[in-house]
Amino acid sequence: MQTDYSTLKQLDWQFGDFKKEAKNFTHDLHPYFGKFHPMIARTLIEELAPDSKYIIDPFCGSGTTLVEAKALGKNGIGVDANPLASLMAQVKTTSIDNFILKDIYMNLPEYLLTKYEYIDHYEVLEKIEIIKPEIHNEKKWFQDNVLKELGLIKLSIEEYFQTKDWHEDKVQAAKNLCLLAFSRIITSVSNQQTESKYKAVDKNIENGVAIDKFVDHLRICIDKIEDFNGSTGNVEIEIHNSDSRYLNFIEDEKCDFLVTSPPYLNSWDYGLYHKFRFLWLNLGVKEYNNKEIGRHLRRVGDVVDRYRNDMSLCLKEFSRVLKPGSYCCIVNANSIVKKEYVNTTEIIIEEARKADLILEDIVDKKVFGPHSGMHASLLTKKTEIKSNPATEKMRTSGKEEQIIILKKYDSSKE
Repeated sequence: MQTDYSTLKQLDWQFGDFKKEAKNFTHDLHPYFGKFHPMIARTLIEELAPDSKYIIDPFCGSGTTLVEAKALGKNGIGVDANPLASLMAQVKTTSIDNFILKDIYMNLPEYLLTKYEYIDHYEVLEKIEIIKPEIHNEKKWFQDNVLKELGLIKLSIEEYFQTKDWHEDKVQAAKNLCLLAFSRIITSVSNQQTESKYKAVDKNIENGVAIDKFVDHLRICIDKIEDFNGSTGNVEIEIHNSDSRYLNFIEDEKCDFLVTSPPYLNSWDYGLYHKFRFLWLNLGVKEYNNKEIGRHLRRVGDVVDRYRNDMSLCLKEFSRVLKPGSYCCIVNANSIVKKEYVNTTEIIIEEARKADLILEDIVDKKVFGPHSGMHASLLTKKTEIKSNPATEKMRTSGKEEQIIILKKYDSSKE
């Protein structure tokens, strides 16, 4: 019997003010491109899988789906090839004992500020130089005072946790929280123009600004984590920094609901815009760039065929880890590649069918904010893209996403 999806089609999928909604729980701990609205994940879970026990998001990004799953009392598995995104998702969904949060809140800022008094002492400068990453054209991207302060923050985090006798897992979770607060401020105190503009500008960052920003954001993060601890039940959330083409660490048919938004073809270059965060946190940006699906500005090979092959591998894995009859919901937007329109939704549906993921329906929604597979400028400048019915429709109706509702084939229902 065919399920009626009319309720989903009638919804306003923009759900009002994204920034206001993102302040709930731990959603706004760190900037990240292409986040979908938290209510998309929540609504799909509540409408299609209210009794689900294990929810998976195999392109979990900064963890939106997993935060909502935890808030709903669901177990969850998140996977992302981006190590920075995985760190965000891990911190957002990991409970930390309140006594540890209090210890960090009260003592780490004091430890840092005490060390800051000696920032120009030769021994401190020597330690900072050791811990500071190698940055090409360093002076172009960072002022000298900012380099010292970022180095001191990182050094202080390392030294502070060396003094703690907490269980190893608790130390790592708490340290990750501090590193995420550190990551949050890096772009704003660098000379990178904005989060999504990789251009050097002179910001004239004054002495002490990086230190103050870190302390302020650290305490905001701690408050958010403490509040979220108190609003969720005892559920298991796993975050894996891994490639979703190969989910061999997840057993067959473990999950009973999947909701995700795969990388939009030729959309964001996460490795470029977050480059300095990768460097300061010792994350492998080159390794990630080699694994990223649909990477913007990829210069070699047939990007569309590569995207199809990558998504085919992913969809086979999605099918394997889902129970028969379970839903697989994919939020997607079509793309522009080499000035030509590419219907990636059609590609996903075709490859899903080969993996026994059968199309149930498609829900169209207007794109909210930056979560788009197409560049706005390309839709408004007729000279920029080749004209065809699809691109003309995009120009007249605006950018749209699709929620592709798939269901894993269940032979027992025949």
